Amino acid sequence: MINFYDVRYAYLSEQKNSNGLPHIYIDLDGVLVDMEKGAKEALLPKYPKIKHWLDVDIEKRWKIINDTKDFWKNLEWMPNSRRLWKVVSQYPAHVLSAYSQRDDHSKRDKLIWVNKNMRELPRNRINIVKRKDKQKFAVDKGKPNVLIDDHPKNVGEWKKAGGIGILHKDVGNTIRQLKKLGFE
Repeated sequence: MINFYDVRYAYLSEQKNSNGLPHIYIDLDGVLVDMEKGAKEALLPKYPKIKHWLDVDIEKRWKIINDTKDFWKNLEWMPNSRRLWKVVSQYPAHVLSAYSQRDDHSKRDKLIWVNKNMRELPRNRINIVKRKDKQKFAVDKGKPNVLIDDHPKNVGEWKKAGGIGILHKDVGNTIRQLKKLGFE
């Protein structure tokens, strides 16, 4: 059965991309989704004095996150990230997010989050992969793609693989960088 939204999205995206702009790949955690806030909220009952979720021992924090029902499904949007998604989604946009190998639910539940919050994004534009595999999307048919990510390591690997990387620090700066690349 043909999904109307997939066809409509593909048509609109290809119309926007007819001017030769690269495809955009955007990360979830730290760019669109507030994973840090969710993690801190999950950890606070046992660690009320923590300032940052990474302050808790790695094994203990991941056990708590794994035990938090629907953790990945219920994360909130980052502040102003809907504005960024509105700009990005006008083009051939793809979600490119790494799943946690420490949490068996993260891959499936990130996909559920995207389906719930970005209903018009076709399944073939949702990529939940191992972190090391993100760079495999840097170039398509000899053309560089754009990655918006908050981790310098991911952006560096993307650039090394031939792509265009935008280190996301805030929505306004990321939109300005997209405009410099020709995105309106």
